[in-house]
Amino acid sequence: MKGINLYPIARILLPFIGGILFEPLLSSNIWLWLIILALIFFGFSISIFVHSKYRIYRLRWVNGFLLSFLFFILGIIGTWYNSPLNHENHYSQFDDSKVFLIEIKSPFTETAKTYKSLGSVKAVYIEEDSIWQTTNGQILLYFQKQDEFLLNYGDEVICTSKLNNIQGAQNPYAFDYGQYMHHKGIFDQSFIKAHEWKLINSNRSFSLQSTAIKLRTKLLNILNSLHFDKESLALSAALLIGYDEYLDDDLRARFAGSGAMHILCVSGLHVGIIFMLSNFIFGFLEKIKYGSSLKTIIILTIIWFYALITGLSPSVMRASTMFTFMIMGKLINRKGNTYNSLAASALLLLLIDPNLIYNIGFQLSYGAVFAIIYIQPKISQLFYIKNFILRKIWDLLGVSIAAQMGTFPLAVYYFHQFPNYFLLTNLWVIPLAFVVVSLGIIVLIIGLSGLTASFIGAIASGFLNFSLICLNKGVGLINQLPNAVSDNLALSKFEVLLFYLLLFALTNLILFKKNYWFFPALSSMLILIGYSLILNANNLNSSTWTVYKTNGYTAMDFISQQKSIIFGDSAFIVNKQMHKFILNENHIKTGVKENVYLTNFQSDSSNFSSLVFHQNIIIFKSLRILYLDKAEKEQTFEKPLPIDYVVIAKDANVNLDDLLKQYSFNSIIFDSSNNWWRIKQLKEKANNLGISFWDVNEKGAFVFSNKKPLEKIQRV
Repeated sequence: MKGINLYPIARILLPFIGGILFEPLLSSNIWLWLIILALIFFGFSISIFVHSKYRIYRLRWVNGFLLSFLFFILGIIGTWYNSPLNHENHYSQFDDSKVFLIEIKSPFTETAKTYKSLGSVKAVYIEEDSIWQTTNGQILLYFQKQDEFLLNYGDEVICTSKLNNIQGAQNPYAFDYGQYMHHKGIFDQSFIKAHEWKLINSNRSFSLQSTAIKLRTKLLNILNSLHFDKESLALSAALLIGYDEYLDDDLRARFAGSGAMHILCVSGLHVGIIFMLSNFIFGFLEKIKYGSSLKTIIILTIIWFYALITGLSPSVMRASTMFTFMIMGKLINRKGNTYNSLAASALLLLLIDPNLIYNIGFQLSYGAVFAIIYIQPKISQLFYIKNFILRKIWDLLGVSIAAQMGTFPLAVYYFHQFPNYFLLTNLWVIPLAFVVVSLGIIVLIIGLSGLTASFIGAIASGFLNFSLICLNKGVGLINQLPNAVSDNLALSKFEVLLFYLLLFALTNLILFKKNYWFFPALSSMLILIGYSLILNANNLNSSTWTVYKTNGYTAMDFISQQKSIIFGDSAFIVNKQMHKFILNENHIKTGVKENVYLTNFQSDSSNFSSLVFHQNIIIFKSLRILYLDKAEKEQTFEKPLPIDYVVIAKDANVNLDDLLKQYSFNSIIFDSSNNWWRIKQLKEKANNLGISFWDVNEKGAFVFSNKKPLEKIQRV
């Protein structure tokens, strides 16, 4: 019990997180929980009074239980209150409004056809009463490209464009962008044409956010003026100021494959480098009176100024908050303060925004830092190394191993890959990242001084460019090594929890020699193996037919015995980037080992044990599918031929009355190659005839698994 009592903030953090996670299930009657909160608070106060007066130590567990339950309820209520939809002035409460006053809340990002930003709906126009109603709530904005587009952060515009819901996952296991944005409190988006907006107020007032954006823009201009090559410029912008718009897919894939993706996202690593530099430079202050406090103030000022120049991005804000608590904890210098400081920073961030618990960066950051704090010191003590350089290399390896242990299950769950040479990568990229950030700060300071073109500026930028090239080349060489990446890995949420239990138990058993962790380690390992075998058996024995939602193409997938036969338009078949967003997640989660691509129905189906086709009829297992991409020729049968589903594609001119005479079927599926206005009459006719149908463009992918259609898309 003593060990637990050393970390009081961690003890209340865990039930608070539990409340956040259970809020969707328990918040239907929020007033009930408010009443329970009041009762628990009253009971906790009485318990504290009784314990302090009568010292009944055998009942002290009551205080701990009530406190934990109190924070569990606070997690529920805080998450409910944090949802903008629960605020009475949210713009969504005024459904009839068509005119909006919107403030631009983020810098613009240029896409192929639009300028993208985030907007805050400040007011809506109530036409019936001819008044402006003050509102709140954020939306995604996509402004049509036009000449002399001069909007900036903080500007206010009146828009008359339509708001559309941000769609969720449209294909099985696909990334649910709608849910991702919902966790950010954003539910709608608007595509604004050139004539649908009018600037009414340019940003002239001072704000910390606008100052940060202007400063980052100035620093980005300095980097652009250095005339680095494309990839060096992209790396310098990402590493130094957190601007990742210059990073292309090839560069991202190279760093991800080698296990160096973390250095491209300004977060804990970069703030840690700033801390180490500042700690080294101002280390002499330790020798004077009150020097430790002064050094702490200076370091925290530098860290938050760095957060400012990166545009106060959420990832840097999280990392800066985390380091602030840890530095303050170290200054207080109490036992257990490192874990308490880490827990306190997480608790503060979650109190501000409970939905951060669903953020990938938040999960990976705290997983890595906790593992480093808990495991790395023990790894360093495994071997005593006299040589200073070798000892530092071993310490760096220990940090890498600990960080990977803390993030491995989550990384596999989200990204389905594992960099096999992560130790080699980190030995290369972390020291070089330290060099790049150090040189980059010098170059940016010189640039702000207007001395970029000077001799000193040229020397500094030359060294920075050389460091960036070395970093990029090294990562590229590691990524090209044989078996650099283990990919197509899949873990369920339950398996992630089991993996963390297994890693924690093994760490305590092997490194800390705590033998009572043997049974938890063995149990979690056996459950993990058994659960994985069950999932693999289910994937092996299941069969699934999917009609995907695509961008105007036909794409059908027949999965059986871990083999996928994909039928689609040639443009879809050759588009690997589209496969990444539409097919890959489904194939990984369903254990597909082999893909076969077809662009037409071939007469020889002997190569496919689960699939037979004759003309435009497909037989998959016992499922019969009629595929129509043109008008059906009239055929004569003694009675209508039994068919399970009819797939209509490419705006096929189909007469449903004639079709019913030839075939008996359950439902019609309109795939993504149809235009809505071309099949509108078909859908109306189907309604009149009492025929059910599924329009993939409207409802998302149609999934039929083991002869049982899934009414809702499977989600992760």
